[in-house]
Amino acid sequence: MENLRTMIKPLLALLIFSILTTTAVGQRDADIDFGVDMLKRAAGSFCEGDTNQTIRTLETFIATFPDLGTSLLIRRRLSDLYLAKGNTEQASDLLKTVLSTKPTMGYLLYVDSCGLYGKLDVSPNRAECCVTLSKTYDQLGDTATALEYLNLADTKYLPYTSCGNGMRMYRTKLSLDFADHYLHAGDTSKAIDRLIQYFILNEGYNDTVTAMLRSILLLSYSQQQITAEVKNALKTMKIVRGRKNEPEDILLITFFGRTVKQAAYKNLKFYKDIYRKDRNILFLMNG
Repeated sequence: MENLRTMIKPLLALLIFSILTTTAVGQRDADIDFGVDMLKRAAGSFCEGDTNQTIRTLETFIATFPDLGTSLLIRRRLSDLYLAKGNTEQASDLLKTVLSTKPTMGYLLYVDSCGLYGKLDVSPNRAECCVTLSKTYDQLGDTATALEYLNLADTKYLPYTSCGNGMRMYRTKLSLDFADHYLHAGDTSKAIDRLIQYFILNEGYNDTVTAMLRSILLLSYSQQQITAEVKNALKTMKIVRGRKNEPEDILLITFFGRTVKQAAYKNLKFYKDIYRKDRNILFLMNG
């Protein structure tokens, strides 16, 4: 057991501690029990491969600290464990609770060596709950509800709304989930629609989006046809004056009848030179 404690070497990081209501903490902070011992015990069980004990400990944590922001993160992680055991209804109920709950206290992240808490992140937590709910409803055959939850992740619960790059990055990631959903529903056209809008934004997940886009296009086109289409898109791209609330100039690039719009701050030659060397454009053309 001592070796296990040494292996885990927990690092506790208090990322956010803000009072979201009028609840006063102040000088009582040092006396508040944030459930650190429970989080540590759950990580120990997880490292030992005891999933049932991990679940029981996390359930106790949530019941003991319902108002702590950390419990929202733990609910999402617990839902993963429920899903792995086939408890779809319990997992869905837990995720919906995250969407409807507003914590009165902040977040404490516990980092462990076995990955129980490794993927937990405050900012995209609700959006990620929506993604999981979407996949769950797709598996249940309810594609309409599945799409509703994806749209919530893309709008109401979209994270990083104060950072343009962050929003684009997350929406690029969501493109993979939208494409999976549409493919599950048998609609390759809508899958292509979404992926084309994000594969050349130079954000995180671009490479994965491009690879998925190419694999779907190859279901209907030969590689030679794809290459010819991309070359034509680069040849015919143009810059037009933006409408109200848009940048002054807009770059338009049309792939397979779908037009991608981007703000244009340089001349057309500049963008043609850039995109002819873009690695995702080159991958789409050459594989």
